[in-house]
Amino acid sequence: MKFLRTFLVFLVAFRLTSPTVFNTVGTLTCPLYKKWCYHVAMYEEDSIGFFNDEVDVSGIRCVQKKKAVYNLAGEQNGDGFYNNFYEIAIVVTHNCTGQWFNIRRIYSNITYAPVTDK
Repeated sequence: MKFLRTFLVFLVAFRLTSPTVFNTVGTLTCPLYKKWCYHVAMYEEDSIGFFNDEVDVSGIRCVQKKKAVYNLAGEQNGDGFYNNFYEIAIVVTHNCTGQWFNIRRIYSNITYAPVTDK
């Protein structure tokens, strides 16, 4: 009984909330008319920098077409201590370049989303 009371106090003190869902859809274009590969990742960046949370990744995809569509979706359950915003970033890595064996990585601007709607 004591455990149950302690557990209930814990639940009230640290409210269990539903996760925040993040979705992104985009189109990548390679005008070189060759087979090319890409990898897209969505991260929630933390203040510390090396504890970033992976929200979703596309995996490595290789296509023959000029355009490729990606769709990422994932969720987060809160952010770091004393941090009221999610910092969402997209990283695209691809080999659609004019140089053989050259891989390029593009970082998006960080989008800030409030943790709560209050």
